[in-house]
Amino acid sequence: MEIRFYLRMIQRGWWLIVISIVIAVNVSIINSYFFSVNMYQAETLFIVSPNLDKIKAEDDLVDSLDTLDRRSIIATYGEFFQSRQMFIYSLEQLGGNPDDFIDYTVSVTVLPDTNILRLVVEGPGQENVAVLANAIGQYSINAVQDLYTVYDI
Repeated sequence: MEIRFYLRMIQRGWWLIVISIVIAVNVSIINSYFFSVNMYQAETLFIVSPNLDKIKAEDDLVDSLDTLDRRSIIATYGEFFQSRQMFIYSLEQLGGNPDDFIDYTVSVTVLPDTNILRLVVEGPGQENVAVLANAIGQYSINAVQDLYTVYDI
């Protein structure tokens, strides 16, 4: 009984449903065309491996590989790469004002079962995103190599 009632309501008011759909589609098209900002993304990958120049004995090589398997070194590198200080330092080295880059985000993930870091920079400026990703990567590599000389990036 209730199903027939609802079907009759839909049959009488089908034009309201169609108008609502048309209005919703038009509003979403206008919103995406006039009010959305293009966001760009740059991605760089970094491989962490033992520094064979610093490792003297074979046991040290095995120990350094074992430490990399525990993920503590990789996680430390990841946190360092995405730190706010590294972001600001990279901007300063590029001559940029940190206030102009508020809409930019930096994230680092460790790829599963690897010693690879993925650095992703997102923001509204296409060229700025790429330059910033390269700068953060380079300055982070230089700074991190002072922390752990046993590993190379």
